[in-house]
Amino acid sequence: MQLFEQQEEYSLPPHLKICVNYAEAAILLSLSTATLERLVRRDEIPHHKIGDRVIFNVEELRGWRPIRIGGKKDKKQKVQVESTNQHSGELIG
Repeated sequence: MQLFEQQEEYSLPPHLKICVNYAEAAILLSLSTATLERLVRRDEIPHHKIGDRVIFNVEELRGWRPIRIGGKKDKKQKVQVESTNQHSGELIG
């Protein structure tokens, strides 16, 4: 009689977790793991070190918005700012 049955390994999707690893954080942010590693080395992204491991808090990643990655401005952020400026002009004028 076996006391412990072997269970299937199950993992929550990254967006439902509290903390994630490099691979899962890269998926959440639509970045390559190499880019994510570079951001960690430069301390440009919120992360936590536990011994040799680096983990990312999902809520902190949701609030993080890069201004520049690899020396290029984030196009989505620029479009959002321009869109906001156009709408505010319409409301005032």
